[in-house]
Amino acid sequence: MATNADPPIPDSPTESNVVAPVVRPPAWQRLTKFLYNHNPFYLLSVSCVLHGTAHWLRVEGAIAASPWLLMGLIGGYIVALAFVGWLIVRLGKVWDDARSVLLMIPLLFVELSLAFDETLLRDAATGRLLLLVGLLGAIAVSETVLIGLRIRLPWRYRVPYHATLALLFLYPISLASLEVIRDPAVYSWRIFLFPTIAAVIALMLLPAVRRGARHVENNGTPWRWPLYPWSLFVMLLVCVGFRAYALSLSFDPVLSLGPAAANQLENAFGAYYLIPLVLACGLLLLEGGVFGGNRLTRRCAMLVPVLALAMASPATIAPAPYFEFLHRFVEAIGSPLWLTILAGAMFYAWAWRRGVIGAEIGWLAAMMLASVVSPQTLTLRHPQFVQIWPWCVIAVVEFIMALRRGTSWRACLAAFGILLTAHTQWFAQEFVRDPRIVCWGADGLLCLASLMLIGRQFSDPLARFCERLGVAGLMGYSLGGLGFAMARMRDPSWIPSIALLSLTGFCVVHARLTGLRDFRIASLWHLALNVIAVLWQSDLLLRGSPYRIAILSFGLAVGWLLVALFISMSKAGWLHRLNPPWLGHLSAK
Repeated sequence: MATNADPPIPDSPTESNVVAPVVRPPAWQRLTKFLYNHNPFYLLSVSCVLHGTAHWLRVEGAIAASPWLLMGLIGGYIVALAFVGWLIVRLGKVWDDARSVLLMIPLLFVELSLAFDETLLRDAATGRLLLLVGLLGAIAVSETVLIGLRIRLPWRYRVPYHATLALLFLYPISLASLEVIRDPAVYSWRIFLFPTIAAVIALMLLPAVRRGARHVENNGTPWRWPLYPWSLFVMLLVCVGFRAYALSLSFDPVLSLGPAAANQLENAFGAYYLIPLVLACGLLLLEGGVFGGNRLTRRCAMLVPVLALAMASPATIAPAPYFEFLHRFVEAIGSPLWLTILAGAMFYAWAWRRGVIGAEIGWLAAMMLASVVSPQTLTLRHPQFVQIWPWCVIAVVEFIMALRRGTSWRACLAAFGILLTAHTQWFAQEFVRDPRIVCWGADGLLCLASLMLIGRQFSDPLARFCERLGVAGLMGYSLGGLGFAMARMRDPSWIPSIALLSLTGFCVVHARLTGLRDFRIASLWHLALNVIAVLWQSDLLLRGSPYRIAILSFGLAVGWLLVALFISMSKAGWLHRLNPPWLGHLSAK
């Protein structure tokens, strides 16, 4: 009997294979969460203070009328901000927001140091007093924050920090002194020295860098090294760079332009002012990467001299004061490009000494650039070989490294440096009248000797190639020398024959020492050339004699007989079995 069966019920999904749809919160909720987590309102508050200060400074006569009022406003805000930071840490433990607060305080210190440049120029006594009060206030606020929040900042960090604050507040006083106000050029030089002194202060952090993360363990904050304390110094050093530019706006005398041009922000400041500070930061980065074992940090440090080299190139479009001071700078010290290349070479040499990968290549590149850049060179658009001393240094260093590490490519580089140095010095001598003779003679001999010495000293494939190249070059050199002598000499001289005979003996000895077949071929080659040289000299002696042809024919027969005998001796192995005591001693080495 048929029954009405219920239709099959599809399998109901289990909890394991149910994928809940992702519900994205509305945009306003995401924005609220972002603002709540990152809390950018401290930064907005500081930005408003900076904007208000800038507007205050633009109002004519405002600083002269109430400089102490501006000091009170900025100083009071700094104290209030420091109190807020102390409050949210001690009572709320909100370290994320406190980080923003603590990083904004040094920025406000820089703002306070540059707010009274105009007062310093108009009333030096009041300006000096304001800056001294500002420095004491900055030190007091910094120490109060560190002590109040129980943050441990070791003296290796604390001393450079306070030295930087002292530079920011006290250096403008030297620019407004009565001794230099009569000489506008001194202003520009002292503005240039500001980032250089800041670089020296930054190098005071080297002992702290070498101590690494252990030096700031248990520092009283949840931040680890290098976030603490290096974020503070990064902010401070960036502000120092901006302060250098602000000094040029406030105190640059504008050597050739009037007040109207000065108000248009035309000054002598250039990017090369900041190169010492950039290289100092690069050295700190390098030491941090070496002692911290961070490969990425070391690689970033290797790029710092490249950045400095880009900053050393002069601007193509700049105001007249820029080029005037650049001209003074080149005449007094040298071009920024030349000085940067030298500093970069020293930077890479130190990194090479530290064992950083790629530092040797950077050092070689810097030294090669130094050979095409003179103290008056401004750009690398048209490089010319102007200095030989960098190649001398390369030759000496690479020769020592080749002997220590047994690498033939270093010896090749050293030989090239020696050859280039010798070539330049020979051409500088007054007795050299035909450079082609020097190039073919002395340079050729030095090059061949270098190739053979490299092949003898080292045993890698490059050394073997250099040795074979030296043999081929020696054969071509001998042929060219004989052809040159036959074309130039008109009087009999046995010097070519003696030289070819000496080279034949050299090749025989070298073939015995090395066992290379190439030197046996070279011996045969030089013996054949010696036969030709003897016949040529005999022809010069027998000019006008009726027996000239006969004697030359007999001489040619004897010569070719010697060549054939030499080949037979080589095939029989007699040359290889020759073993005088002195030759065996050299072969044993």
